[in-house]
Amino acid sequence: MFNRRHLTWAAVLVSLLMIGGIASMTSAQDGDIITLTDDDPQSLIGAINDANASSVLTIIELMPDATYSLTDARDGISLDVGPTAVGLPIIESMIRITGNGATIERDLEAEDEFRIMDVSSSGSLLLEDATIRGGYLTPTSSVGGAIQNFGTLQING
Repeated sequence: MFNRRHLTWAAVLVSLLMIGGIASMTSAQDGDIITLTDDDPQSLIGAINDANASSVLTIIELMPDATYSLTDARDGISLDVGPTAVGLPIIESMIRITGNGATIERDLEAEDEFRIMDVSSSGSLLLEDATIRGGYLTPTSSVGGAIQNFGTLQING
């Protein structure tokens, strides 16, 4: 049989769980969503640039099962060792990339040698359901051929 004290704690716990769920839903709704409808790497580059200009979480949804083949490098985060070139803009804000089974790759015929992504110390990247491949890493480097991370990085599935 339940007593009043157990019921009070149960009510508090249920209330906290509900508040936590509402907060999670609200923060996701407060962000921006960019849905890519093609596999043009310039679309992905533009979406990351837009996300970096935002002060809220930006969700970038990739086209299902698309392949984004990067051919050109841009300046990455400079280090004493390893390549500094990167295929995508540096992640400098809160970004979630929902891959939908897509692949982001360095085109094997690209003249430039570069890694795929950099996450800066101010950046936060959640990468879900995507394959990253073909990033370049020199034989003497030990830092990120696919993703070089100085911020927050989480990879799921």
